[in-house]
Amino acid sequence: MHDESQISDDPGTILESYESVPRAMLIGGVAAQFPPARASTSPIDEVPYKSPYRWTAPRILICDDGSLQEGELVYVRSDKIIIGRTTGDIVIGHDVAMSASHAEIARRDSGGKQAWVLRDLGSSNGSLARVRTVTLKPGVSIQLGSKRYRFELPGPAHASTAKINEPVTAILADFHSMAADALPALVENSMPGVTTGTRYPLRASRVTIGRPACGNDIEIDDLCLARTHAVVTRDVGGAWQMEALPSVNGVWVRVDAIRLVNNCHFQCGEQRFWFRI
Repeated sequence: MHDESQISDDPGTILESYESVPRAMLIGGVAAQFPPARASTSPIDEVPYKSPYRWTAPRILICDDGSLQEGELVYVRSDKIIIGRTTGDIVIGHDVAMSASHAEIARRDSGGKQAWVLRDLGSSNGSLARVRTVTLKPGVSIQLGSKRYRFELPGPAHASTAKINEPVTAILADFHSMAADALPALVENSMPGVTTGTRYPLRASRVTIGRPACGNDIEIDDLCLARTHAVVTRDVGGAWQMEALPSVNGVWVRVDAIRLVNNCHFQCGEQRFWFRI
C-alpha cells in the first residue's frame, strides 16, 4: 500500500476537466462517445438501480492520434491497471517513448470515498497530466504545444542583484533591464545533439505565451500552440503560476503521482488518454 502523503496534490496544480473546456470545442465527438443520459419519461419517480456493493468502473479512452475524443475504450474493473509498452493491462507496443512498465492507475479509499491515482513507475520520459493551472517550481516540466519546457530560476550568482524570489519584491519594474540569465525562464528541453535548448526569460510579473505576431510576450513558432496559449504570473509572495487559456492542445505537466478527476486527460510516452468515472 502506498503512502497517501506522497501523492503530489499541490493546491496550485489543478487538472483540466473537459467540463471546464468551452462547449464549442466539444461538439462533434464527445456526445457520440459519452452520450448524456436520457431524461426519464416514466410517471413513476424512480432512478435506475446502482449496486451499493461495488464501485463504478471508470473508463479510459486510448485516444486516437490527433484526437482527445475518439479512440479505444477500456473499462477499469480491478483495483489497479498498468500501462506500458510491453507489460501491463494496456499495452502500447508501438510507442518507443513509453517505458516497458510506464504507469499505474490505482483505486484508493479516501475518507470513505474512492479516489483514482495516476502514478508514474519511474519511466524514462515521464507521465503528464493536462492542467488548468500549475505552480511553477524549479525543475518542473511543462509541455506546451509539441514541445516540453522546464522552469528554471537564476543561479546563486544572480541572487544578490536580481532578488526576484524574495517575498518583499513586489514591484518588478527592472525586469526589462535585467540580463536574461538573471531571470526565471522556461527552457526548451534539448534535442539529441543539442547542448542547450532555447531559453525564454520571464521579463514581467505577467507573461503571455503563444504564436508569433499575436501580441504575446513570449513568441514560439509552433503550430500546435494557440494564438495565445497560456499566461504566467508572479504573485507578491514570489510564486510563479501558469494558467492554460482555451486551446485544443492544452498545458501538460509532468507528475510523479496525482489524483485523477472526472473527464481529465493524461499522457504516457507519446500516448494520450481520457479518464472518466
